[in-house]
Amino acid sequence: MAKLKEDKVNDLLGELDTNMRSTENQLSCYKCMSLLVEPVILSPCTHVVCKACVRDNGDKCCPQCSREFKKVLGPS
Repeated sequence: MAKLKEDKVNDLLGELDTNMRSTENQLSCYKCMSLLVEPVILSPCTHVVCKACVRDNGDKCCPQCSREFKKVLGPS
């Protein structure tokens, strides 16, 4: 019985780890690969990057899809 409980706990911990990694990936900037800092949305592609990463990107292309963006939506 103890072995079954241990296996169940290990399965749950594995699922939790997978979910945390997935969430962290969704909260990461594609350019700097760190957690988003002052996230902004590029329009029209709607990809999210750090505000500082957009400033460093002088060519007006999304670092994720390489499409030209027209607007940066988010905190000024």
